Amino acid sequence: MHEVKIGQEAVQLADNLETVLRGHSTASCYIAISLILGYAASLAQRPDFDGMMALVRKTARDEFDRRQREAGNG
Repeated sequence: MHEVKIGQEAVQLADNLETVLRGHSTASCYIAISLILGYAASLAQRPDFDGMMALVRKTARDEFDRRQREAGNG
């Protein structure tokens, strides 16, 4: 149940961030997201950068692929 709540919260945050990032350059968006990730990691007692980056890579690729399929490009 806890994972479901985290997933729902993550989707809502992503929707909010997408609204903020829309219209900005890709480079600016990447840097802003990197700053957010650094901040999030600073809140952890022992941040796991390797695990975080593996999760980011997989989630980003899955989302990219999903959007490409929806657009008929994949």
